[in-house]
Amino acid sequence: MRKGPPLLDTHASALMLEYTFDTFRHVAKRLLAEPSGKFKAQLKALGFSVDALNGHAWRNTDFRDEDLTGLDFSDCDLTGSDFAGSDVEGCFFTGAKAGKGFLREAKNADKAFLALRKSIVEKGRQPSQPPTFHPTSIMVMGVGGAGGNAVDNFVEGQVGGLAAQGGVRFSVANTDAQALRRSKAQQRILLGRSSLSGLGAGARPEVGETAAEESRDEIQAALEGIEFLFIAAGMGGGSGSGASPVIAEIARQRGITVVGAVTLPFGFEGSHRMEVAKAALKKLRGVVDAIIVVPNQNLFRVASERTTFAEAFRMADASLEVCVTTLVKALTSDNALRLSPDDVSSFFSEGAMLFVGRGQAEGSSRHISALEQALDNPLFDTDPLELKHQPALLHVQSARPFPLIELDRVMVAVFDLLPGFHDVAIATSTEPSLEDKVCVEFIALQSNR
Repeated sequence: MRKGPPLLDTHASALMLEYTFDTFRHVAKRLLAEPSGKFKAQLKALGFSVDALNGHAWRNTDFRDEDLTGLDFSDCDLTGSDFAGSDVEGCFFTGAKAGKGFLREAKNADKAFLALRKSIVEKGRQPSQPPTFHPTSIMVMGVGGAGGNAVDNFVEGQVGGLAAQGGVRFSVANTDAQALRRSKAQQRILLGRSSLSGLGAGARPEVGETAAEESRDEIQAALEGIEFLFIAAGMGGGSGSGASPVIAEIARQRGITVVGAVTLPFGFEGSHRMEVAKAALKKLRGVVDAIIVVPNQNLFRVASERTTFAEAFRMADASLEVCVTTLVKALTSDNALRLSPDDVSSFFSEGAMLFVGRGQAEGSSRHISALEQALDNPLFDTDPLELKHQPALLHVQSARPFPLIELDRVMVAVFDLLPGFHDVAIATSTEPSLEDKVCVEFIALQSNR
């Protein structure tokens, strides 16, 4: 049982309303010193708004066994605070600073929001300070050798153009110092600097994981100000397999929406590497909001006899590129049809796998042809026609503002081709280089866990 000073006299409530936040926090902590489990009710009885919690320091606070449901701890410093046994259903921890696993012993921790989600709207709960979107708050981070190569491809491609406009930031993290020196990313993180000295993880995931834990402070600093993080990695090796889940977990604890984009090994790489890859994928799915998985073996469906390794991997990287460009342009478009950060965050669903496709066409039926191309991505094993009752994002680009009647035709085509869909968010943007062509980008949830 906790000990502490007695509750303050409720007759002083009128005066307390005029006090500073320091006074409020002092009162709140005295209430927490009483083993009543009625923290919120007592605050209200004293005339305090529980919204005053938001954005302030609550270090080393004892919240054990308290009913905290629905409280907003966004941007609070909760370092050292104890939530064991407390009910945190509906609580907001967006941007909160806290230790690893700080809600591990709390009740209903799975129903708390580490970032803004669709559930906010469903519950009618509004954040105390509506989030503002900054274009540079999107980061693409390549982890390990394959992830670093993917980022290099992005720098040279359409995502690189967005970065030049301040729309996205590139980062790479690796245990191999030599690979980092070759990277084209603006930001480079050497994982396990002290323990590995830049010599790599030797295809051992446990070494990559330890190296990421050792570099936790540097990773946190790199993620400062980020709202959306895309992690690109190859599964089956050491750095990508071991470090990616650690980085994703760090990001999620900071309220960042995290999307993974990974490849699985070729069949000729052997069963052991595939087993390592599947184990790493399972761990990563547990700490991301959504994930794109491209089996390298599927590259044979689109490769010709003259296709090189580099060209094949660029094909695989194109799926993440679609996801990033769709997100950035849909969020930053000057058109009336654009998405908010909440729209995007609410789309992702706790480790769900994504189907991603892009199509481009011209002519009188360009919208239908482009959509059909986007739905026919041979790199994925899932038939989009089987994705019934799953949410989807549709992004349409054209050289000029898209005519309303043609937009209607696109949506009619979507529901004709995909009769099971009922929740499709749409955004449009302009891309002068398309001239008379239309580009359709399509993202849908394949499945939950």
